[in-house]
Amino acid sequence: MRPDPILDLAKLDLSQVVAGREELGKLNPQRFEMEMVDAVVLIDRENHIIAGYKDARPDEFWVRGHMPDFPCCRAC
Repeated sequence: MRPDPILDLAKLDLSQVVAGREELGKLNPQRFEMEMVDAVVLIDRENHIIAGYKDARPDEFWVRGHMPDFPCCRAC
C-alpha cells in the first residue's frame, strides 16, 4: 500500500521560486553534475516540507541511455 502523499503536487506553483540556483549555491556546496536542484518553490517550516525541482535536460550526463525503451525519453 502506498503512503499518503505529504504534498499535493497539483497545488504547487512552480513559477513562485523561493530560492533559485544562485541562492541555493550559497547554501549547498554541490557543483557541476551534482547540482540536482534548480529551484525551491515551497518552504513549509511548520510541517518540515521543502519542495523544489530540477530541469532535466537531454544533454545531462545521466540522461543518455537511462530509459531507452520509454517514448518520453527523447534523448535516448
